[in-house]
Amino acid sequence: MVLRVLIIFFALLFGTKSVQGQDELLDDVGIAISASSAKELIKYCASSVRIQLNGETNTYNLPQAEAILRDFFQTNVAENFEFTHSGAASNGFVYRIGKYEVKEGSFRVYLLLKQEDESEQDGSYSIYTISFSKE
Repeated sequence: MVLRVLIIFFALLFGTKSVQGQDELLDDVGIAISASSAKELIKYCASSVRIQLNGETNTYNLPQAEAILRDFFQTNVAENFEFTHSGAASNGFVYRIGKYEVKEGSFRVYLLLKQEDESEQDGSYSIYTISFSKE
């Protein structure tokens, strides 16, 4: 619990969405997922985010998405999380795949991100899709 609080504290202290590059944002997203923190993760999401949990997919606004993720994280507290693969598409989207480990097993995590304003030079990306699939 203390470790989770420290992780969230440092994420808040050192990162804000508007000034981050893609790599920094993904580091902070990874920290939020590792801490099982819907409150932190939602900061990096677009105004409408598609969430898939074990095959069920819906699109939510930010308050709804935070509630869905909070419920998921309360039931599935992270033991470990790491990104395992990354890539980019020609349409400006980037994706990250990771492994989210819990006491009862693990989930494959898929994130789809896109730069908010492609004319911006700061590389500000937002999450459009989050998927947790039981392995």
